[in-house]
Order: sequence, then C-alpha cells, then structure tokens
Amino acid sequence: MDTTLLYNMMQKRKSFHTFKENRKLNETELAQIESLFCSVELLDNNCQLAFRLVDITQTSCVRGEYCILVYSNKANNYLLNVGYAVEQLDLALTALDIGVCWYGMGRTQLKTYKDLEFVTMLNIQKVEKEEFRPCIEKTTRKSVEEIWQGDMMEEVSNIVRFAPSACNTQPWRVFKEGNSLTVTMNISNKCIIPVVRRPFFAHLDCGIFLLFLELCLINSGFSFTRELVDEDNLIARYEIKKEA
Repeated sequence: MDTTLLYNMMQKRKSFHTFKENRKLNETELAQIESLFCSVELLDNNCQLAFRLVDITQTSCVRGEYCILVYSNKANNYLLNVGYAVEQLDLALTALDIGVCWYGMGRTQLKTYKDLEFVTMLNIQKVEKEEFRPCIEKTTRKSVEEIWQGDMMEEVSNIVRFAPSACNTQPWRVFKEGNSLTVTMNISNKCIIPVVRRPFFAHLDCGIFLLFLELCLINSGFSFTRELVDEDNLIARYEIKKEA
C-alpha cells in the first residue's frame, strides 16, 4: 500500500463506536474495499490471511452496514501479523471516507474461510469527511514518557503513540539506544477485557503499533531492518538508519 497515504490517515482516523446515520456504501465503494484486500502487506510471510466482506446480519454486530471478517492460520506471530495487516485496511478505508471500528469481541457463525480460522473483524459504514478526527492532539493517549524510553525521536514518538488499541490499553513500550529500537509488550491489569483474553488483544494491538512505528520511520526518512522476537514480552527489534 501507499505508505504516504497511510501515514497521512494516521492522524485522521478514529474508532467509530457509533454511526450517526444509516448511510449506504454503493457498488463501486464495495468493489474498492474488496480490492484493498489484495494490497495488504504482511508482517510475517509465514502467516496467511483472508478477508470476507459480509452484511452485519452475519455477525453479532448491531451497528454499521458491513463487517470485514479476518481469517488466519495459527503460525507464530499470527496475531501481530493480523494487527499489522488489518490496520492498513483501517487507514486505507479512512481515505475513502469509510468509518471503521475494530470489533474484537464480535462473533460470527462463519468460523472458517479458505481453510483459515476466524480471528477478528472490522465494523464499517460510509461516513462524512467531517466525522473523522479533526485534531490528533485531542485524542486520549499515554504520554511519550510513558511509552518511550532512552534516546528520543520526537518526529516518531509524538505520532506513533496515537495507534489504536482495545479499550485504549496501549500495551506497547519502546526503548531506543543509538540506532536500535526495541518494542516490548506490557499487558495492563486495569481494563475491562477478561484476563484470559488480554494477551490476545495485546498482541493484536502491538501489531497495529508496529505498523504505526514503521510508517513514522519511513515518513521521517529512516530505513530499517526488523526482527520479530517470540520471547516473553519482547515483540520486535529494529535497526534504523537515516537516509541521506
């Protein structure tokens, strides 16, 4: 996907927990949505993904018009991969004036698709441009100091912290030393998510955060290499380089 477009949408997107009016997506817009499914980039190529656009009546969702059902194999890092890939859809749909809400608690009887298992869904509906976030700074998020330790990168840290997360738990933490970035996961004990489900959502959220981090790095002129780490609460290591 176009990383510049996605970066620009990071500051515009918001989670639509309600939709003001019953607006309908037309056939052209539905085709645009389905075309996006083929352009999503994976975080881990050992993971497989599939998407299915369905009417909300095929889910437990009671708002919006459609849901995008997300399916994956259960490879290592599959939840990180789902978060990373599906957030690309969130941002791309924002550019089409389509409101989105991650609906992680949603259920469907469509449990499998293309031999992959259901993981999560997005709830979507057409909205007006004015309904998106006018100012990113009005969004409630942890401070930079709470999520970022070590050497500061203001052009990155001030924006990346606005990544969405389940119940706004923001489980990511970053430590920077020299050209190295380490991303870890801190699962909150203070949220309404059931204890047994917290690791599931925290991994999805950290995948979303990795996308935001990489878009910020690219926009700020950095190249990078990434290593995913399946070890305790360690998520990923990056080596970054400022391009001339």
